[in-house]
Amino acid sequence: MDIIENVAYDFEPIVGLDSEGKIKDYDGFIDPEGNFYKVSKIYKHKPTHEDWAFYYLTEKSHKYIDDFVNASLKESFKLNKYKDSQALLLHFYNWVYVGHAQNPNRGAIIVFPKDNEENITREQKARLEDYFGFDKYSSYMEKTNGHSYVDGETYDRFSTYAQFNEGLFGNQLSNKMKLLIEKISGLEKDKTKEKGRRR
Repeated sequence: MDIIENVAYDFEPIVGLDSEGKIKDYDGFIDPEGNFYKVSKIYKHKPTHEDWAFYYLTEKSHKYIDDFVNASLKESFKLNKYKDSQALLLHFYNWVYVGHAQNPNRGAIIVFPKDNEENITREQKARLEDYFGFDKYSSYMEKTNGHSYVDGETYDRFSTYAQFNEGLFGNQLSNKMKLLIEKISGLEKDKTKEKGRRR
């Protein structure tokens, strides 16, 4: 457990399916290997998915940042395409967002990479079925025809990849994403210098 700005962050993956109920009361992310990362207790949003994603990417996952830097050196890659850190985890690294609206009556939120269940791995699907229960998860997918699921009134607000790619709640870069881009831009410059020295 890490304490950052007086908030507890848990960056340890839960490996294997949840036979002991370790994740049922938590919102989080699921990586492509099916590991679950606890973000916060459901309905609490402390930390938020966005804050967790930012600190995970900047403090805990140098491999991921290297992958992003290598991709962003390609001319066709648009660095500011990802408006916040969680959009980067979802749509560049292919993680799955699992959450609940603040109002307990609204139920679950599942956001897939590029908004489509077709983009998840077998391991992620097994984790989702384990987390929600097979019948409930199947019912969610029937309602949305295999796209991201947001129960209740919030569905229209951020169900689609296009909306998510504009950031969760607007079309401006989040402050944390700006910091992340600054960090990545610095790493890009270093890599470019390194390449120049090798020639």
